[in-house]
Amino acid sequence: MSIVDMGYSEILYEWNDLEAASTHIQKGLEFIPLWSKADDTALAYIVYSQIQQAQGNMSSAEKHIQQGSQTIRSSGVFSEARGAVTAAEVGLQLKQRDILAVHRWSNALEDRLTSGHPFRFENELVLMVLARVYIFQGEFDKGLKLLSQLETSAQEGGREGRLIKILILQALILHTKGDADEAFSSIEKALALAEPEGYVRTFIDEGPPMQRLLTQWASRGEFSHLKVFASQLAAQFDGQAKTTDQGMLIEPLTPREIEVLTLVALGKTNKAISVELVVSPGTVKAHTSSIYRKLDVSNRTEAVARARELDILS
Repeated sequence: MSIVDMGYSEILYEWNDLEAASTHIQKGLEFIPLWSKADDTALAYIVYSQIQQAQGNMSSAEKHIQQGSQTIRSSGVFSEARGAVTAAEVGLQLKQRDILAVHRWSNALEDRLTSGHPFRFENELVLMVLARVYIFQGEFDKGLKLLSQLETSAQEGGREGRLIKILILQALILHTKGDADEAFSSIEKALALAEPEGYVRTFIDEGPPMQRLLTQWASRGEFSHLKVFASQLAAQFDGQAKTTDQGMLIEPLTPREIEVLTLVALGKTNKAISVELVVSPGTVKAHTSSIYRKLDVSNRTEAVARARELDILS
């Protein structure tokens, strides 16, 4: 029954029934070692870590990821299980804003990818996390390029669960860049795939930016069953566990946004910032729009003042 409990726990987690998911994964972990299947044990620890993160128990989540990592280091496991554990480790580092560890991992991965074809099934989870790292770093165009390749790979392989997550990440990047129509197109595709299976946590785990995107998309155009689904999803964000950083910010600024804000504080124009950072003026505009939204301000002066209040800028 251990494998059944593990699978059922994943379903319950996706449906946002966290207490029941936790009960089943604990039962699964109790018996999985008896079968001596290291892959299943490692993946069960990752599922348990996801549940703990959703419940706001970050120290417990980290402990279970470490147990999954120890399992794969001490046993021969399939590459997919290794990828799942790596994806979980880096995903937690992103949430903890461990910038050095994230950069070290992404640089090492990029070096390895140059020597072979990266878009195999067993690499997808790791590459999806790399796309998140690009978002974290403010490298939106690199993120979109990678996600486009991953979308093709997942679509051709019929992996709908991963395809939904890829489309969601695309939508969030496009929304941040101000490409509302493209963002709405991606989120609609994700919702169309997710609604029949009742996906919930895949959306909730993306936090406030996803809630805003769902709310905005649901308020546009004509009524439809997908609009109802999007509204129901948006309502489920309320009361979810949130973590804070940078003072009272629910959505911390990315390292690139802090770079942009630092140059804004020095009085530099968007054009001057684009030259210094070697990015397009449009990218700088997207960063400043995101900064204003996260700081809840409407102009440069207010942004700098608010950042200094939060000790983001000295």
